[in-house]
Amino acid sequence: MIIVEVRSLSYVKDHLGSKSFEYEIEESKNVYELLQALDKEYGVGRLIYDDEGNINQHTTIILRGWNAALLKEEDLILRNGDIVLIMPALGGG
Repeated sequence: MIIVEVRSLSYVKDHLGSKSFEYEIEESKNVYELLQALDKEYGVGRLIYDDEGNINQHTTIILRGWNAALLKEEDLILRNGDIVLIMPALGGG
């Protein structure tokens, strides 16, 4: 098992119950498997996935300071101590 830090903003934070917390997950899991685990535990899937099960266009997942959508598959594997930010689009004025 490894421990990653999950950070979130806005309405995702409200569903997770905290802006930041540590989460224990099996080794060799990737960031998308972490999101699935968070959905099972906290029900955040409808906030981050579209109807086809992909990350919706209004949510960005940041892993190690990089947009996860731009990383190679092997770079998506979580490491102990990683920080994962779930960042919904923010707007307003």
